[in-house]
Amino acid sequence: MHSIPISPIARGNLSVRTRATRSWLAAVTLLMIIAAPADADWINLTGAETSPNIAEIYVLDDRVKVALEVYINDIPTFGELIPDHWLKDEAKDRPSLTERLRRFSKEKLRIVAPDGTNLPARLVLVESRMRVDRNSPFAGMVNPYTRQRIAEPPADKRVMYVELEYPFSGKPNRLTFVPPLDDEGRPLVSIGFIAYHKSVPIIDFRYLSAATAVQLDWRDPWYTKFDNPNLKRHHKSALMSFLYVEPYEVRHEILVRVKDLENWMDLGLHGDFIEADELEPLKQRIGEFMLEKNTVRIDGLPAKPILDRMDYVKVSITGIQILRQPERLETSTAILGVILAYITEGMPTRYKECRRHRSIRPAPYSLMWNRTIRCTNGPTFSRTMRHRRSWRSMQTNHSPRSSSR
Repeated sequence: MHSIPISPIARGNLSVRTRATRSWLAAVTLLMIIAAPADADWINLTGAETSPNIAEIYVLDDRVKVALEVYINDIPTFGELIPDHWLKDEAKDRPSLTERLRRFSKEKLRIVAPDGTNLPARLVLVESRMRVDRNSPFAGMVNPYTRQRIAEPPADKRVMYVELEYPFSGKPNRLTFVPPLDDEGRPLVSIGFIAYHKSVPIIDFRYLSAATAVQLDWRDPWYTKFDNPNLKRHHKSALMSFLYVEPYEVRHEILVRVKDLENWMDLGLHGDFIEADELEPLKQRIGEFMLEKNTVRIDGLPAKPILDRMDYVKVSITGIQILRQPERLETSTAILGVILAYITEGMPTRYKECRRHRSIRPAPYSLMWNRTIRCTNGPTFSRTMRHRRSWRSMQTNHSPRSSSR
């Protein structure tokens, strides 16, 4: 057992921008503010989502699917993909589509297998479209870190939309994505990209400007990651915990994957998906489990929680979104947001919980005392936002069920 003293915070400390409320929306806002360990706010200032060319990459069970939006002025760079009927008479002297795709997969947009071979490209669809509106609210503004202006989307919205598939066999542990490059290794065009392993987003929008390798975790795609540490998503932890301490209340807000709860309880799930009609009964069982296993001690006295609110949420390129309508969810990506409240007399001074089980990966744990963020770094709370204490489970007085994993 360890005890965490809670003391007043100096007025000079950095305060959170939004006031804490009982609403789960406040927890979602707080998550976006403190999710990145090195930054106070999570704001995608790269401008990659407004790049002239966009690539959405999906690593599936037996292939890589790529959806391209090619800016009208950059179509010549992707000339192998232009349909013959777009070229009229010029199409007579062109190589066959098979030959063009062979060249494209070796010289243009390459996906390299672990053995160094290029995966062959297969053209699924090509047509003219208008680009998807991904306008950033910060486009055209100055990035405070680089002092460079954040790119705006092209004024001409016309694109060549292309869907490609790169089939593979087995379960490769590594793939490398290579954009079109010149002889000196510089990108021929600007490409903003986002990548998914199955339905799990691996990164937020970034630029694909060089060969980029990704390590694939087929057992749990949540932990698939790029070698480049700058290529990551803002919500990288499968478990996050936020502790709010205010007069007359301690509130514990948790984000946890349903998949990880299998370590502690029988969820009664079968297969890779949770059907829409299973969501509510599952949530009720998990809620009862949370109430039973999260008794703590506040100011030396045992305190039982009240289940304030519980919602399914989803990770998207814009952050955490509450699931408003029931829908089929993939078990590996389904996330629950839980708010547990502990009623106190006055302002609490001490909070005690059990040590966490070592079988769970570390997760960010942050304290918010009287609407001011504090993050833990050991048994006592530090006075800086740039330190995190890691804990290894979300349950109190409970050991995970035996598991072969």
